[in-house]
Amino acid sequence: ASEECWEISNELVLTTQKAYEKKIISFKIISGVLSAITLGLITVVWFIRYYVRKRLEYAVSHDTLTRILNRHSFNIYLDTELARYNRYNTNLSLVIFDIDKFKNINDAYGHKAGDSVLHSVSRAVSKVIRSTDLFFRIGGEEFAIIAPGTSLKESVYLSEKIREAVQDTRCIHKIKVTISVGTVQATRKETSETLFEKADQAMYKAKESGRNQVATNADTNNI
Repeated sequence: ASEECWEISNELVLTTQKAYEKKIISFKIISGVLSAITLGLITVVWFIRYYVRKRLEYAVSHDTLTRILNRHSFNIYLDTELARYNRYNTNLSLVIFDIDKFKNINDAYGHKAGDSVLHSVSRAVSKVIRSTDLFFRIGGEEFAIIAPGTSLKESVYLSEKIREAVQDTRCIHKIKVTISVGTVQATRKETSETLFEKADQAMYKAKESGRNQVATNADTNNI
């Protein structure tokens, strides 16, 4: 009788041990699955937050129509580049241009055509500027280029390339557009306001001189 009891007891112990081991295995599987799901959810949330943050940063810094940098970015970059210019004693130039008689395009063809022209002009300019140049849309039909490490003579050459590229561009409805360009070189202790004002004045000088040309605030013979 004692041997039978021992065998029954031993079988019960083995059965209990196997059941316990199965529960442990099931628990490990469930824990592993839950951990994988949790890790997956954390990864998805992180990617969504990263994507949303990047999209928001892009929306804040870029123009939605032309997809180049906007006026907000221009103000930030101009202050940054002026600080670098004053610290490291390097050249810095600013180019501003405006599409000539742009209102006439909107009046004649509509605002959708005007938007298409803005997009075509920005694409044409993007192809000829250098990788170090920073390109912005700062107003309706007004654009700016910050050119680090660039003297006035070099910025005039760059401005002529830009003017010619736009002049050779054929937009929607075969519209031909030209631009008036003003370019200036920064001087010591220059502020973003004074530099922008000088470039803006140079641009209006180009407009007053007949449009479709480049002007500076300096004597051309001394460049």
